[in-house]
Amino acid sequence: MEYRFPFLVSLACIAASVMLPSASADNTLPTAVTEPVIQEQNLRPLDECYKDGGDSASVLDIRKCLIDKAQDEELRLKNFFKREEQELQGIDSSGVPAALASLKESQKAFEAFRQAECKRINDATLGGTGAEDFQRDCEIRLTRWRIEQLQNN
Repeated sequence: MEYRFPFLVSLACIAASVMLPSASADNTLPTAVTEPVIQEQNLRPLDECYKDGGDSASVLDIRKCLIDKAQDEELRLKNFFKREEQELQGIDSSGVPAALASLKESQKAFEAFRQAECKRINDATLGGTGAEDFQRDCEIRLTRWRIEQLQNN
């Protein structure tokens, strides 16, 4: 069978792979996908914005919602990071300097990973109109994951 629109078929496959997390052999989602800060019904940030906006939400409404969520989550991340730093500084131990250095190194590595991974998701849309929305959704999800790691470890 010959497809008349191979580009559209390819784009649909890429979009599906970006939007749907892969399941493991036992059909459960990876822990990192299911456990970040629990949002309403475990919706992805992009889905949260579509739900919040209702049927009348415009592309600009969705984009603003994602920008607001990204800013809120980034502020939460900075606050959790500062709290973690302060908690470590309040401990009287010779291991504190190494722990602080590791915390800072880990944060830099996370930020580099988040930037690279979310750029990959943006690029995977091949310039589609939702590329920025998918990228911002990724940034929010990974930021929530990082916050959870700081909270629980």
